[in-house]
Amino acid sequence: MLRGTLGACVVYQIEGEHYPSLDGPMNLRDFFYPERAAAFALKMFCVIVRLLALPSFLAALWKFAIWRRDVPMQLNPMSQVNIPGSSKRVRQPRSLTADEFQCFRQQLPAPFDLMALLCVCLGLRISEALGLKWSDVDWLNSKVRIERGVVNQVVDVVKTKESEKVLVIDTALLDALKIWKRTTQFPNLEDWIFASPHQLGRLPWSYNQVYRAYRKAFGTGLGTHSLRHTLRTWLGSEGVEIGVQRRMMRHTDIRTTMNIYGTVTTPDMVAAHSKIVGLVTNGTQTGRNVS
Repeated sequence: MLRGTLGACVVYQIEGEHYPSLDGPMNLRDFFYPERAAAFALKMFCVIVRLLALPSFLAALWKFAIWRRDVPMQLNPMSQVNIPGSSKRVRQPRSLTADEFQCFRQQLPAPFDLMALLCVCLGLRISEALGLKWSDVDWLNSKVRIERGVVNQVVDVVKTKESEKVLVIDTALLDALKIWKRTTQFPNLEDWIFASPHQLGRLPWSYNQVYRAYRKAFGTGLGTHSLRHTLRTWLGSEGVEIGVQRRMMRHTDIRTTMNIYGTVTTPDMVAAHSKIVGLVTNGTQTGRNVS
């Protein structure tokens, strides 16, 4: 139980709530005593705040009390630091066209070409692709289980609960996996699909090795997360319903799918743009055909 003071009024915190030390009923003559009047006013304030559902206001007051050292520090001090704009991306990941991806993949050596194919077809994060094992593949039912990620060569869970899914694999993608399984020197059930020979198969390839391979094949401007953005762009271009896109991308919030991922340019958008340009330049609507 914490104890603080408000003027001459003693305030107690009991089970996370603050109440003045107000014993017995209030009557009119009590308002002539500053201590009891202040206690009653503070208690009424607490009741009003609770009725108005203002938890954020109380949280701000509590953080201010921590900052003033009126109560012991109970939070990480850095969690109270707010740097405007620090969460914004410095550079937006680019999305590839189908032709660009084909050229890019042809320049990649094995197994990075298969890794890129899995990432762009399944929307995998690079940590999830590196975390795949042969035991995750259900060959009979054409499915793959996403349940772990590898970041900085440390095996961990996936980013969100929604990311932990069993995904359907097309037969063409499954055939590519079968070819790699016959080729790799680490084909056992508990081996990593992308096991690194430099680590004797104990760990998959590192992120830096994948990034260097991507950069050598494509040049600057393409990151490992670009393939996930590419999938979102292609889904939008093919007219896939947004709810299906969210499930395929394994996003928790559909706003992430709509507002962050992909730079979609559909034929309808091109046609609408041409109509606006026609109005501005000629004063008439153009009837541009879009294939």
